[in-house]
Amino acid sequence: MNGFDDRLEIYLSPGELHVGSAGTRVRSLLGDGVVIILWHGGKSLGGIAHASALRASSTTRGGGAVCVDDALSSLRSELGVHGTNAHGFVAKVFAFDGAGGRELLRAVRDMLVAAGIPVQAAESGRGNLLFDLDSGDVWLERRGPSPVRAGRAPSEVLEVYLHPGEWYFGDAGTRIKTLLGSCVAFTLWHPARLTGGMCHYMLPTRGTPRGVQAMDGRYGDEALALLVEQIVATGSRPSDFVAKMFGGGAMFETGDNGVAADNVAAARSLLALHGFDAGGDCLGGAGHRNVVFDVWSGETWLRRGGLQGRRAA
Repeated sequence: MNGFDDRLEIYLSPGELHVGSAGTRVRSLLGDGVVIILWHGGKSLGGIAHASALRASSTTRGGGAVCVDDALSSLRSELGVHGTNAHGFVAKVFAFDGAGGRELLRAVRDMLVAAGIPVQAAESGRGNLLFDLDSGDVWLERRGPSPVRAGRAPSEVLEVYLHPGEWYFGDAGTRIKTLLGSCVAFTLWHPARLTGGMCHYMLPTRGTPRGVQAMDGRYGDEALALLVEQIVATGSRPSDFVAKMFGGGAMFETGDNGVAADNVAAARSLLALHGFDAGGDCLGGAGHRNVVFDVWSGETWLRRGGLQGRRAA
């Protein structure tokens, strides 16, 4: 999970590379081959290449940066245009954990060391990979969907904004947003079907028997129950979904912030009650949070704000 902002986002397919500077975020899907990242912390400058083979052969020549030796050569050449060389760069390498992945990872690491570029990280895995050129951080979402469907945003996106008490369940063409204070939001995502939903509740429960009244998304137990109804209607189960929780921030430096604490406690117990797979949270603390949930990738973006209200004397 990363901070939500207005950076330029680029999707990198196998055989492609990109060189850029601060203000850029690059995504790729680690579904085969190896991703090589070079980053210069002092200049916030970096490059990333997604190669599918160790060295070029008669069948890989001419297809761009599809092999490691070509990819490294191209990366260093592109970085040289910016007046830099290997000095000052560190490398991070991620190889697909399929057949031969460990050998590929070892070979690429050896090539980088021989080129005088220290290797800061070398891991094998699979999933959606994100490279942030501001910080050099790399994120790998290991629950990513299949290589055919992951990573790239749809050409048309339905954006849904949730006000307090609202909820929404949608498909892979959906982005859901909300702003949280002491309230809490759940995001629920099915990695294979690329469906999911979010709710924004204000209180843990209504505190009195509901009787014949319809369920109300202002209350945590009822908001999650409404989403569970949608999940069951699609033929799925809560245990098929990855759930994340956000919010419950204290909004004043003085005064009673008990509602926020109660909302956080309820969120944890409600997920366990329904049997969801907990995928992470950002709960409690102080201030508000902007949350953006992309249903096509399962990624959730977060930006935090400060306290509101009066200062303590």
